Amino acid sequence: MPGSFERVPPRERYTALAAAAAGWLSWLIGRSVAKHRRAGRAGSPVGAVAVHPGVSATNLFNRQLVEGGRTVLAPLSRVLTKVALQSATAGSLPTLRALDHSTPSGAFVGPARFGQTRGRPELLDVYHSGKDPAVAARLWELTEDVLGAPLPV
Repeated sequence: MPGSFERVPPRERYTALAAAAAGWLSWLIGRSVAKHRRAGRAGSPVGAVAVHPGVSATNLFNRQLVEGGRTVLAPLSRVLTKVALQSATAGSLPTLRALDHSTPSGAFVGPARFGQTRGRPELLDVYHSGKDPAVAARLWELTEDVLGAPLPV
């Protein structure tokens, strides 16, 4: 599993970069697969689909530079993200694809090109670690711990 979901920072020390370093994509996929399994066992009609937007030209990189005290790089970041990355609109397309009734519960939707950073949304293979029931159960438990409340199916 990329990153380690066991190193999730406490809420008071949360930063976007720390969350990414903790393996957010693995967490997302694992949670989605766990939700899919739990809903199926409970006989629920609820579906769960993991969605990865790829890398989109938003204000995220610029904001991280400014918050990190690297304001001199912010103008360059604004230009480079618009040139090198897909648009924010393109980044939203996997979410729309996930909402399509033909997308099966338990699926992973995201861009398939350039290392899953951009491109048309497609059904992708769930990472091997995302298919592991023990990992999914641990992710469920960690999520409940972070939220401080049990999750409904």
